[in-house]
Amino acid sequence: MEEKRYPILEEEESVGLCSEPSVATRYAVEEQIDVPVLGPSTWKEAMDDLDESEKEFDAGKCIPWEDVMSEIKDRYRLYAH
Repeated sequence: MEEKRYPILEEEESVGLCSEPSVATRYAVEEQIDVPVLGPSTWKEAMDDLDESEKEFDAGKCIPWEDVMSEIKDRYRLYAH
């Protein structure tokens, strides 16, 4: 059986070359997007929001559960089908 001979880098003519053309387009650069904070960003803001929500609930200013579920089902239909 013939012994395998691996190339020696110093003997190769095309060392360091690749098969891509020299005028290949560069990779797409990802744009940095700042995601807005959707909720409170500090503990104090979170507690203030909770206090405000409890006051609204006690005053009867809340969304009925049936309305919430109806909205969820409507959105689900849009994405699932």
